[in-house]
Amino acid sequence: TSTVLSQPVAGCEQLVVELSTSNAVGSDSVSRPSAAPSPGAVEILGVGSFGTQEGAPVGWVAVIVGSGVASVNLSSGGTLVDTMTPISGIVVLVMTGNADLTGVSVVGIDQSGATVATVPVAQASGIEGPIACTTSPIVSPSTLPPTTTPPLPPSTNTSTTSQTLPPNT
Repeated sequence: TSTVLSQPVAGCEQLVVELSTSNAVGSDSVSRPSAAPSPGAVEILGVGSFGTQEGAPVGWVAVIVGSGVASVNLSSGGTLVDTMTPISGIVVLVMTGNADLTGVSVVGIDQSGATVATVPVAQASGIEGPIACTTSPIVSPSTLPPTTTPPLPPSTNTSTTSQTLPPNT
């Protein structure tokens, strides 16, 4: 299974990605969904780069994987560029000299060494940096379904209560 998260994810936490080379340092954040992905899933959480101003560009991709993925490779034109074993399902892979990761793919590998998912980083091109967490939408009273509350029986109570509401805008 391969997924590129291009929409904000409900129920997630921010993870800080800190990267460095001998020429540059970079930091960014990505959102981690609270729900675990399916066992063979490889989902790109965010892509970015650093070191361009220093003349030492590095592209990075943050990935979350399912429990059936034992390692994740970054490959360019069939050549292995970077590899990492997931830690709590998270992997951050880098490629020096290619800030936008053109022609690069993320490959999920299971325990037997078989490829379980391949995701071209270009599919994540709309993700520039982190994916924001969102909260549940607020339901306004005008979108609630009509109620079926039965009318109250007549009362002998003669007290009244009044309430002033702001005008409906």
